[in-house]
Amino acid sequence: MGDLIGDGRADEKPEQIISLKNPIAMSKYPITVGSFQTFVATTGYVTEAEMRSDEGCWGIKTDLSIGWLPTENWKTNRLNQDESHPVVCVSWNDAQAYTKWLTAETGFRYRLPTEAEWEFAARGGSEGKYYYGNDATTVCQYINHADYQMIKAWGADTAVSTCDDGYLTTSPVGKFPPNGFGLYDAYGNVWEWVLDCYKPNLEDISADPLDHINAECKERTLRGASWASQPVGITSSYRNKDEASFRTVDYGFRVVRDL
Repeated sequence: MGDLIGDGRADEKPEQIISLKNPIAMSKYPITVGSFQTFVATTGYVTEAEMRSDEGCWGIKTDLSIGWLPTENWKTNRLNQDESHPVVCVSWNDAQAYTKWLTAETGFRYRLPTEAEWEFAARGGSEGKYYYGNDATTVCQYINHADYQMIKAWGADTAVSTCDDGYLTTSPVGKFPPNGFGLYDAYGNVWEWVLDCYKPNLEDISADPLDHINAECKERTLRGASWASQPVGITSSYRNKDEASFRTVDYGFRVVRDL
């Protein structure tokens, strides 16, 4: 686990050998708008972006700047999503609520993956810089990220890719090739919340979900990058963090089931 190439940031180090002691199944795709809609329709759940005391979500303003939008949430945002797109504007707390509902609904134990489980599954057996290998010139064939679409639409800076992945914002799940384990969109499209409290490095990182489920901390970890991520952020070991209540138009999640 971690920076296996040698050019990562400090929080991607030191490289760790992690043992996953219990088998899991992981959702093939990030949780979609359609799946989240079923959860809300069944339970009446109100996301944190829809709560009157703290309404809104970080998103794209009409002047194309990024900022707080008090009327935006998973149902109403400017990404032109349909039910096949990954749900966005969901917090870590919202994702937790979804897994608890899915557990009660199915009788199986669902939860967010630990960071170690996520990286193992997302790599799909690869030790490359990207899940498909090390060739940066072909990245638009594999990952929905900040690319030529962003340059063309918004005049984005040169830190984005000059190739074209075909999507400006989120793409329907499953539009890019799967990794070696058959998982889609583990990189790009939306950042994915994991169970872990964020740590500034990988020393003593735990793969045991019991170490994270009831842990209290200010910031939780996200992995996998998004449609808005620059090329530097879409590598196999890149890490992100935010408060558990935070939400943006590029944060989503996927789930695991304990077997």
